[in-house]
Amino acid sequence: MRLAFVLSSLTLSGGVLLVIDYANRLAGRGHAVSLVYPKAACTGDMVADLHLSVRRVEASLGLEAGRTTVGKLRLAASLASALPPADVLIATHTPTVLPVLLRTAARRHPKRAWLYMDYDEMFAGRPAERRLLHWGPRRFDLVMPISHPLAEVAKRDGA
Repeated sequence: MRLAFVLSSLTLSGGVLLVIDYANRLAGRGHAVSLVYPKAACTGDMVADLHLSVRRVEASLGLEAGRTTVGKLRLAASLASALPPADVLIATHTPTVLPVLLRTAARRHPKRAWLYMDYDEMFAGRPAERRLLHWGPRRFDLVMPISHPLAEVAKRDGA
């Protein structure tokens, strides 16, 4: 199976470490795994932890492009364009929901999945991301919360 994870960055954070763990385990079982992230949003220490077969794909735009609303849309389109052919596209952070939805807008294949790790307080002062957090689950084929409290939130929001 071909799986592509969309990340906001490939730099040290708990969420990225979890994605790397999943990617490595899936690759170790013979799946083709890609990690897609914004341009220049990757650090060497994260790359060193990746299974040799995990493919890294850098989008054409970097995080600095996402400083404005229009810039966020351009960055999302850049990430969507960078996504390789896959059977499952996996959003890993609320801002990565949009690239997955953009890439699959014309058809329901590949499958849409969301590794649901976010919560309201993460997006204080960021109303667009907060709306995506609550609007997004019902747009995905599979929502995978990482905790029981997040499972309850996702269920409430239609997952």
